[in-house]
Amino acid sequence: MHDISEDYVGMSCKYFTVFKRLCGNDAASNVVLVTTKWAQVDESVGREREQELAELYWKQMLDRGSRVDRFKHSYESAWDIIAPIVEKDALDYIQIQRELVDLRKRLPDTDAGRALRGDLKEIFEEQMTLAQALQDSQDRAPELEAMYNESVERMRSILAKIQQLRVPLGRRVATFFGFR
Repeated sequence: MHDISEDYVGMSCKYFTVFKRLCGNDAASNVVLVTTKWAQVDESVGREREQELAELYWKQMLDRGSRVDRFKHSYESAWDIIAPIVEKDALDYIQIQRELVDLRKRLPDTDAGRALRGDLKEIFEEQMTLAQALQDSQDRAPELEAMYNESVERMRSILAKIQQLRVPLGRRVATFFGFR
């Protein structure tokens, strides 16, 4: 079995968290995690990889009712995957719809908006740490200087994105067209 980095597992958990905040807990039962390229791998290797995905990446989704299926590059296989979802009673709404429509929240104030803003803040803080380490370095080689300048620009970009989440869309559109 090949190694899967813990970083990827962590990223998978973060994506699941954002998904959960967008859709809510009840939506997971309508999710199918599909594996592909079965004609290109030995069955036992594919089964081993599928098991690894289920145990590491997809565990939270599977625990909440998602299922795994194999796409075997055919019309019938595609319908076998989606038919159970189509036949199932649909959700009345997903979490973000409830927050935006029923609760009249602005996008940055939704669970998903807060999760994304938290991710941006985390990236921003990592960049701040890198920038400080580079600045404190006694060796000011040109490549370190370039990395430092790049990290400062990334920090500014992330900060602008965080600020943009806080400005209502209507105000951004009005500003774009010159109305204030």
